[in-house]
Amino acid sequence: MHSTRTGVIAIVLGAGLAACNPTSDADLTKAAQCVDIPDGQFFQFINGKLVAVSSLDEPVGEQPILTAQRVGRSLAGQGFPWLTVAWDGQTATIGGLAPSEASRIDGFRNARDAFEKDPMVGDMVQRVVNNIELRFQNTEVSSTLEDAFAAMRISWLEADVKNQVVVLHGMAPDEATKQDAYRAAMNAISIQLNDDDTEYVAVDAISVAGQQEPVGEALLTLGDAPSLIECDNAFFETMDDQSIAFVEGEAIVANSSKPLMDALAGVASLCRDYEIEIRQHASGPSDEMDVLELSQNRASAIRDQLSIFADRDSIEARGFGAQNPVDTSDTAEARARNQRTVFIVREREN
Repeated sequence: MHSTRTGVIAIVLGAGLAACNPTSDADLTKAAQCVDIPDGQFFQFINGKLVAVSSLDEPVGEQPILTAQRVGRSLAGQGFPWLTVAWDGQTATIGGLAPSEASRIDGFRNARDAFEKDPMVGDMVQRVVNNIELRFQNTEVSSTLEDAFAAMRISWLEADVKNQVVVLHGMAPDEATKQDAYRAAMNAISIQLNDDDTEYVAVDAISVAGQQEPVGEALLTLGDAPSLIECDNAFFETMDDQSIAFVEGEAIVANSSKPLMDALAGVASLCRDYEIEIRQHASGPSDEMDVLELSQNRASAIRDQLSIFADRDSIEARGFGAQNPVDTSDTAEARARNQRTVFIVREREN
């Protein structure tokens, strides 16, 4: 914004600044609050401070160091206190040690948006440079966990770490051994990893001979940067023959669905470059409750759990109530089929 002469003079006089030429005793008090103003010098308030302006035609804005501090505080409030920000008036340089690759991606994306969409400096941004480094490498985390598993004599259990997702896999001799190993692994993850700034989600991909595939099977082949088709398939395979259970009449995910929710959170975390739509359908109309509102609240509850490990802004929750049933029969089996959650994956709009 360009200053006008009238505006600048008004600001100067309003601040009690004038030429220091007291002519009477009464003016001595004013003289203590005045400063000498060189010819051709003008002033303007910027961020509560009086700043010299060399020319009335010179665009006046926030000083670069103040911009960097302001953006840094905003990013810290968004959950990225480890980011560092530098700004020279044209180029923004984003640094810091990210606790995970997913955090690195999200941190830079938010920092870039913070500069490019900033009302004060957005038009001045020419480049946003990504200098963010990783605090831990995935291979280091995998090695740490597998050393812990070996110490607990679960040598057949392995951990594939992909960003904030730990995929537990291996062939357990029986279901009881699998459950014991799963609980031990969750405890190891809590002790070894989650005492840091990063939250990791553990996904059950542990197989048992002669039993159906584990709920997290799809994540074994899902890479760190999967394609849209791979993400869509991963959601479909994870939900195949599975259903998210809720407390009766409530938008609260039942404890029995935790392994499924962890697997879905893992897919959502790895597929954070895309938009994810959650479509929640009720089993049928009801005289006792508003099923449209209930299904919307349940979709939102699913999003709340997934967004702990994914980008909440890219997840949309939609409740459809009793609309679009897949089976119109008035049977318990039909109602079970109609009570369902569907995940749609799309490219981001921007």
